[in-house]
Amino acid sequence: MNNENRLIMPEAEVAAALGPTGTMSPAPEPELSPYEYLLHALEAHIGAERDSLAHYRELAESTKDPVVELIMGIILEDEERHHALMSRIATRLKDDLNWSQSPGALPSRGAEATDTAAYESLRSFVASEREGIHELRKFAGRADGLYGGLPSELLEMMARDSEKHEHLLRFLFLRIGSTISRTA
Repeated sequence: MNNENRLIMPEAEVAAALGPTGTMSPAPEPELSPYEYLLHALEAHIGAERDSLAHYRELAESTKDPVVELIMGIILEDEERHHALMSRIATRLKDDLNWSQSPGALPSRGAEATDTAAYESLRSFVASEREGIHELRKFAGRADGLYGGLPSELLEMMARDSEKHEHLLRFLFLRIGSTISRTA
């Protein structure tokens, strides 16, 4: 076989494929289950995020600019909440893989709520959030240019938070609605 017909593999790939003994490894590692994959990915992300949180906190605490301090404080609150939620998800995954129960794990199932009053309240909350989003965006537009744009940015951020709230409320609305329809 001449060199033109051979597959060329970079040296690093050859070394990795051969391993420390210099022979091809017998078989690739088994594929991870969705639970294992997500657990490994979340643990890696949590570890990397821990460094970012420390840097954000350092900037928030060391700055002399009150706007930087305010914005970094908002970001830190969100990131800390995200970090805590990812940790709860990871704990749930570990519990499921190890047949254990940890008090801080993400709940896997809720009570079978069939409360029609809660269902109607959620419908109202979704509509209220939707209305609030439009108001906040209107306020943001009216505040454009004031104080270097800070009020507009904060109002727009609050509108996006309200979109998140609406999304979560819709999730609850649909969840309770499906439970009510199953028991009816």
